[in-house]
Amino acid sequence: MSDDIHTLSNEEIKEKIASLQQLIAERTEQEIRKAKDEILRIAREHNLRVVFQDAPVARKSSRAASASGKSYVNPQNATETWSGRGKRPGWLKGLLDQGRNLDEFLAH
Repeated sequence: MSDDIHTLSNEEIKEKIASLQQLIAERTEQEIRKAKDEILRIAREHNLRVVFQDAPVARKSSRAASASGKSYVNPQNATETWSGRGKRPGWLKGLLDQGRNLDEFLAH
């Protein structure tokens, strides 16, 4: 990035950011491929079978459900929940600040 970023327009900065984010995504994919290849190589050496999962596994909370039994779910990311106890998470606070109602996020 030889140009002085302070002379760029906001749109040009956004384009550079998008380009850099794409580069990061490509490099990350490449690193993941290399790591998987290395894992498979080691597994073959030791006669082990390896299965890769494409998505992370959702873990169950070790804590019991809240006494009220209510839980709230982020509509944009179902893995983010809140039991109704303790400090409200940022995703919920942001939605409530937008005028949304807490009952909208009750898990069914």
